[in-house]
Amino acid sequence: MRNFYDVLGVDVTADDEQIKDAFQSLAKVFHPDLNADDAQAERRFKEILQAYSMLKDPRTRTAYDLGLVHQRKNGRRRVSAAAMMGFTTSMLSTIVISLVMVWLLTDGRQVSVIGQNAYAQPKDAVSAPQEGSLPRR
Repeated sequence: MRNFYDVLGVDVTADDEQIKDAFQSLAKVFHPDLNADDAQAERRFKEILQAYSMLKDPRTRTAYDLGLVHQRKNGRRRVSAAAMMGFTTSMLSTIVISLVMVWLLTDGRQVSVIGQNAYAQPKDAVSAPQEGSLPRR
């Protein structure tokens, strides 16, 4: 269902007289007596009539306006929730991809990050001989 203010072509801040004038001018254009065989004009007239009947009474208009405010708040909440879900999914994907890349780049070797030994070492690595400990010839 469309916004009743949009149906009548008036602003939300329109007064009772503006709403009445908008209804009367649109009713003259889309009235079924003037558009006997036009189903679309009849549908449009019913929509205009429904909008006017809602907005002409101050009580129903106030209730309708509160409903619009509530609808807008829920819309913003849905957008915020979708954005947060997208962000979370993106971050999790980045973490998983990073872990897979580290695993692939190290060929499954354990990576030591303690102290200054921040390089990959094979699991079965035998330490290289220290300088000066090579046999002499």
